[in-house]
Amino acid sequence: MPSFVDHFTKSTYVALAGVAVATVFITKFISTFKKKKSRAKYDALSEDKVILFQFSRAERCPNISPFCIKVETFLRQTQIPHLVIESLDLGAAPYGRFPYIVYKGKRIGESDKIISFLSKEFSVDPDKYLNESEKAVALAFSRTVNDHFSKCGGYAKWIRQEGWEVTRALLFEGMPAPLRAILPGIVRKAAIKAMKGSGIGRLPYEMVLADAEADIAAVAQQLGEKRYMMGSRMSLVDYSVFGAFAACYYLDNALDFKAVILKHPELKRYLDGIMNDLYPEFGQKFTPGKEE
Repeated sequence: MPSFVDHFTKSTYVALAGVAVATVFITKFISTFKKKKSRAKYDALSEDKVILFQFSRAERCPNISPFCIKVETFLRQTQIPHLVIESLDLGAAPYGRFPYIVYKGKRIGESDKIISFLSKEFSVDPDKYLNESEKAVALAFSRTVNDHFSKCGGYAKWIRQEGWEVTRALLFEGMPAPLRAILPGIVRKAAIKAMKGSGIGRLPYEMVLADAEADIAAVAQQLGEKRYMMGSRMSLVDYSVFGAFAACYYLDNALDFKAVILKHPELKRYLDGIMNDLYPEFGQKFTPGKEE
């Protein structure tokens, strides 16, 4: 026959389990309520400005994500009124990833879609000075850095242990201890799975680095002594190139990539120039290059 102590212990466990479950549901309810309230606030703010949601700033770089840098650079260079919200909450992101924007209550994800949408909304055309042949060249370089070079950089930052240690600190250092112990591994696992799905995550690092080096050399060759990729004015390709290269050059989670970029003085001039012009708060020094 069970003793009083046995009965008390079982009852206690059941009660504690009930309290734990109730706490989880209450916490989730409060969190959901706060998020809905926060989203309603940003929807209201987005009537007269673009709300850009992205990862938090790094000490020497606008963002850890090349695509977040790409969109913010577009917003700054075109002087579109905007507000940057630093976050790790992807619950409202249209494609479950950063960056995304809210404008007049509309949520738009994917960097190219964001830029295309805002270009129409604000009647800006960064490529208006380019002829059709130049636009084709610019598109090819944009696709190279967006669809290939940035994935190579992702390999160095998420799969390589040396890069991952820095990436983890950049993204998760300020989190509460319980989340900091669990979330980084989950996010890294998802990132690696995505890269393996695209194919690049299955390659040896030496091959990935060699491919990235070829991309860097091609961009450097196209840039030459020009101030920007296609001449003396910024165009769409510059948002992509600056975003992808800055995320390697100004951070320490892809040091091999940074070393290759440093072999090309024209790239350093280009990156520091845009940083100085559009992100003066980071205090970079810029020696002006030649214009056409």
